[in-house]
Amino acid sequence: MSNQEVELLYENYQKHSNTKLSQDKFITLLTFFPAVQVLTADGEIDREEWVYVQYIAKSMAETYKDELPNRYELIDLQHTYEEELSFILKNMDRWSEKFTIGLKSYLKEMPEVKEIVFDVMYMFADASNDISKAEKEMIDNLKAELELA
Repeated sequence: MSNQEVELLYENYQKHSNTKLSQDKFITLLTFFPAVQVLTADGEIDREEWVYVQYIAKSMAETYKDELPNRYELIDLQHTYEEELSFILKNMDRWSEKFTIGLKSYLKEMPEVKEIVFDVMYMFADASNDISKAEKEMIDNLKAELELA
């Protein structure tokens, strides 16, 4: 996938983080980012929510299970995604808007991914047994901004 907006975002992200992610794996992070935004809709990540961050990292790594048949490589990738999510969560002010703009650009070229982005976002919001008002508002805002519906 060659999307100039995503390439520039990836290059910028590389400059400011210690990422080990290839551009391809970075795009996976980008497509899962709305789930993180919904998770942080109330402003803070508590211990229970951190478990969901770990689930997001595991889900991202699992998308490569056919390419990485070695279980330990998959576990390493999951840990890498956890590190990336931790970095992003600590720096949401810097990355949230940039990731949203990059994802919107990516989805214009890959509209078939929109449903996956929405499903993942909603799945993690619903995982806590109830979608809060703040999460619902974030979902509605992201649906509109990313043109998911």
